[in-house]
This record gives sequence, C-alpha cells and structure tokens, in this order.
Amino acid sequence: MKKSTWYRDLLVMLAALCVAGVAVVWVQRITGRIDGVAMLIFMLAVFVTSMYTDGYLWGVLASLASVLAVNFAFFTPYFAFNFPLPENLFSGLVMLAVSIMTSTLTTRVKKQEQLRMETEREKMRANLLRAVSHDLRTPLTAISGYLQLLQGQDLPPDTRRDLEQIDNRTQAMKRLTEELFRYSVVVSEETL
Repeated sequence: MKKSTWYRDLLVMLAALCVAGVAVVWVQRITGRIDGVAMLIFMLAVFVTSMYTDGYLWGVLASLASVLAVNFAFFTPYFAFNFPLPENLFSGLVMLAVSIMTSTLTTRVKKQEQLRMETEREKMRANLLRAVSHDLRTPLTAISGYLQLLQGQDLPPDTRRDLEQIDNRTQAMKRLTEELFRYSVVVSEETL
C-alpha cells in the first residue's frame, strides 16, 4: 500500500469517526436520549469508512473503534467498558459485517472500473493502429503504382536497379502496415 494512500485512508477513517462522535453528542443534546442512535450513527461512520478507503483494514478498524467508543462513552455505565452486554457484542458483529460487505463491494467496483479503463485504452490503441495503417497504406499504394509505370519504361540499368530497391522497400512497408492492420483488428475483437 502506498504511503499517501495509507495516510488518506487513515484520515478518512478518523474524520468519519469524529463526525459520528460529534453527531451523537449533538443528538443527545437535542433529544436528551441516545438509545440505539449512537450505534446507528457509528455504523454509518463504518459504512463511510469502508466505502471510501482501500481494502478491508480500515473498515474493520473503524468497526472496532466504533464498538469501543459506543461502549465507553454512550452506554451505561458511562466512561467505562462493559462488553458482556449482548447488544454490544451484537452491534460489534453487525458493524464488522457491514464493513466487510461494503469493502468487498467497493473493491469489486474499483476492479471493474479498472478493467473498463484498460479495455478503453486497448480500443484506443487499436483505433490508432488502424488509422496509422490506413494512412500509411494510401501513399504506399500510390508509390507502388507509379513504380510499376516507371518499371514498364525503357530505363538505364542503374535506374532500373534503384527502382527495384524502392519497390522492395515499398512492399516491405506495405507488409508492415498490413500486419499493423491485422493486429488492430485482433485487438478490437478481443476488447469486444
């Protein structure tokens, strides 16, 4: 994992958890209660973390941090850990499941997008090769035609030899452009 990606993912996770903490405190001040709301808000933070980070690590860490934060700050006894409560264990498992499912889906979507981009690049390459081979074939055909006209004339041996060399090189170029064209057709068919 690149260091910049790791740093960005860490910031996303911390920001989501901090916003969730502030939101729970805000809801508590407005309504006077936080029964069940704290866990839902932190679950949303886990979802956001899993959605906007790479891999599974950050979603799992956000799940663990959320369970600890909710257990410590928003369930009685306040500012003390009380893990044996079934709702704490269940909510932790639900958050973990949400983070794993979200991370799996976003990883698949990112891979599909990468595959689509690679396919688009291959199509562009094939189109470029097709255009280049076509643009090269046109003048080569004209040169070949003029060479045939000149070779039919009564010319000195040196000029005839020079024309044969030009014709050989022109034919080699035509074969190369035909190979480029065939390759572009194969690449186009593979990307469909």
